[in-house]
Amino acid sequence: MNPKYRVVIVGCGTIGGLHEEFSLPVSYSHGMAFHSHQSFEIVGCVDKKLSRAREFSNRYGVNEYGVEIDQIIKKTKPHIVCICTPDTTHYDITMTIFSNSGSHLKLIFLEKPVCENRIELSKMLEQSESKNVSIVVNMSRRYHAWYKWIKENYRSGRLGSLVRSDIHYYGGWIHNGVHGVDVVHFLFDEALINGKIYESWSGPISNDPTYSARFETRKGGVPVWFHGFSEEYYQVFDCDFKFSNGRLRITNFEEQLVWQKSASNDLGEKILMHENIDIEGNIVCPIEEAVTVMEKYLRDDNKTDLTNHLLQDVENTMNVVWGLTEKNA
Repeated sequence: MNPKYRVVIVGCGTIGGLHEEFSLPVSYSHGMAFHSHQSFEIVGCVDKKLSRAREFSNRYGVNEYGVEIDQIIKKTKPHIVCICTPDTTHYDITMTIFSNSGSHLKLIFLEKPVCENRIELSKMLEQSESKNVSIVVNMSRRYHAWYKWIKENYRSGRLGSLVRSDIHYYGGWIHNGVHGVDVVHFLFDEALINGKIYESWSGPISNDPTYSARFETRKGGVPVWFHGFSEEYYQVFDCDFKFSNGRLRITNFEEQLVWQKSASNDLGEKILMHENIDIEGNIVCPIEEAVTVMEKYLRDDNKTDLTNHLLQDVENTMNVVWGLTEKNA
């Protein structure tokens, strides 16, 4: 049996996997996704609270835990380090990992949004290239089979041209609006320009207001709307894409996908008719798919396995997100 790839988790809270139940049929956290995969072993964990790191280590059977990233990395020599900490800490932690890792380190698995500004992102890219360590970003919908199906069928022409896009989200433009921006970039290979805020309000995340905004695509001038919603009522993430050949909706955090094809009725009027679609792949647990992608890369040593998932692939997404925030400064 081949030796397992070694993983260190930095940030032992909810995203890290402290509270996820082992009885669930799928994984939703970094810790559980790697713990459940036969090719990986979590060898260390780090948290600013020692008690939380200890609890995480007991839960997952991890030998090395603590509050100092450099010490744990030097002891465990991981192949992958996962960063599951608050957004504002990502840059400093990434630099600490690079400074204390040897040739054993192959990947950093980074939560979104990747960092706080363009300067930090540029330095992270420089270090990634210099150290020959890929930074994989957990933009979760890039791993979801529904979105991959849309991307493929848009490229093939089945869906027709994009006419309009409406994305509804909650809870901060930077923290959650980034998902919507990245979906558009990923699906349509389009740059968003001429962003204009038409509604803004403060939410629970400090210095991250929720915006409703309008953009257009650079190549086609297609309107792309982002509709913010207050999580005071409930959380929401919906996508509504109108194509020349029909309408496609993804509702309530990927609970349902509906494709309605354009057709003509007996009067010659254009209408929409429901059409069933069969999609293969992981539609339940994107983070498990992300772990599978990284395992394949480590096994094959082929960087094309990471296409669409690297830090450089989401650079344009972050620039759009930051650009709109700067307009409102």
